[in-house]
Amino acid sequence: MNLEFAQPHWLWLLPLALLPWLRRSGREQLHPWLVLVPRDGLSSFADWAIRMLGSLLIVTTLLAIAGLQRKEQPVERISRGAEIVVLLDRSRSMDQSLARNASHSWEGGGRDPKAQVARRLLGEFVAARPDDRFAVALFSLKPLVVSDFTQQHDIVKAAIEASGAGRGLSDTDIGSALEASLRLFSDRPYIGPRVVLLVSDGGAHLTPQVRTTLANLIRRERVSIYWIYLRSFGSRGLMANAELGDDQAESVPEHFLHKFFQSTGMFYRAYEAESPDAMAQAIDDIGRLENRPLRYQEVQPIEPLDGPLLGFALAMGLLLLASQVTLGGSRAR
Repeated sequence: MNLEFAQPHWLWLLPLALLPWLRRSGREQLHPWLVLVPRDGLSSFADWAIRMLGSLLIVTTLLAIAGLQRKEQPVERISRGAEIVVLLDRSRSMDQSLARNASHSWEGGGRDPKAQVARRLLGEFVAARPDDRFAVALFSLKPLVVSDFTQQHDIVKAAIEASGAGRGLSDTDIGSALEASLRLFSDRPYIGPRVVLLVSDGGAHLTPQVRTTLANLIRRERVSIYWIYLRSFGSRGLMANAELGDDQAESVPEHFLHKFFQSTGMFYRAYEAESPDAMAQAIDDIGRLENRPLRYQEVQPIEPLDGPLLGFALAMGLLLLASQVTLGGSRAR
């Protein structure tokens, strides 16, 4: 039953449950010969039942006072979803507009910053996936893990909204940000699909040592990478740079980051978003792809049982009261 007592010292009073069995039933009456007294089976049963009710009343009351409760215990659950790290760029360029060209507009003619559009759509993404476990990390010059893995989606959405505080920095270190997000999976049991969802408008040059470290982590932790590349006005994009050589890695870092992800041997998909609608379509596609079985253990909290016990004790007390009223009326007649 996995039960325990919060205040077990009250159990020393359990012998009080014998008190109903120590008293005599009814009034004493003298008879010259007991054989002349007919046996009353109904009265004997009623006497036994009343004593039992009294014992149960005492026992259940003491168990409630002693704090009988179910222990905290793990329960295995199976759902569909993934463990997802949302890695959100907070560099200064994310405060600029996301647009196909300078005149592109949406939502009534305004051009919202890329970071604001990302926060809104990521919040909707989290709300639509109740069975996922999310972690949130932000990065510019250094990575910042805002929330570790949790199913409390209010916390996740608050962590995403926290990325809007202040202004972004001009420098970014996407290598250390990716490493920090991948290490969130370390020392965790593998329960199902693992995803890093990178939302950024640019890349960064990765040294050979950093590339080796990231590739080893991606393979070891079995992580799928999704990159929603928020394309800025004038950007050549990820796919249009196939002819570039390695000597141009500094000038177009997002292209070479894209090539690195493709070389890891793990599942990787990139989306070039030029508008909020394109980003929304990318997020919807990720939601469809990452919908596989997820097996995990959920810890059920301690469950106090004093409420049901006291309710049972009240029922026993009412039955005792009713029996006394009934017997008192019978004797009066």
